[in-house]
Amino acid sequence: MSRKTREEVERILLEGTLMDEAIAQATREAIRQHIRAGNPIAADVDGKVCWLAPSEVQLDGDDGKRP
Repeated sequence: MSRKTREEVERILLEGTLMDEAIAQATREAIRQHIRAGNPIAADVDGKVCWLAPSEVQLDGDDGKRP
């Protein structure tokens, strides 16, 4: 790996923003896939793990339309 590439990777890891965005996007997509398949989703509700039906799940930033 070149020094420039190594420095760029280090910057991305230290900054964290790109990684945070990628993880959030991957999480939203995984939830959408569960909803499309009709599978329940585990969620933290008031400190307890609960299973939510696909119809109960609302993704942040969604316009209310089902995936």
